[in-house]
Amino acid sequence: MDITKGYGSRINLAMVRGDYECITVNVRGDAYTVTEDDFIELTVRRTELSERLIYKRASIFPEGKAVIEFLPEDTEGMDFGKYVYDMQLTYANHRPKTIVELSNFIIKGESTYGDHS
Repeated sequence: MDITKGYGSRINLAMVRGDYECITVNVRGDAYTVTEDDFIELTVRRTELSERLIYKRASIFPEGKAVIEFLPEDTEGMDFGKYVYDMQLTYANHRPKTIVELSNFIIKGESTYGDHS
């Protein structure tokens, strides 16, 4: 995922339930260079106003990139289907900036594991 083209864009994500996934967010651009005190937050919910199901925070920016890891246990109990997420960059001065507006977060099925009786 590369968001240097402009903040506030919509970027849909999809992953297989129970898989390990990793996304790299490039927040380095002409307008701003991240510092060690900045951080990114990603929140997944069933709907915009429902309870938080997944919360991730990344604060290490090697070469202006943040890595967000999804562990199998993050999604293994979720139903297949569509959820929503957004992502925010909080600057060292505590000012938040939405870098990915509310977008789709799809949990896909698989047939290798699970109860398929």
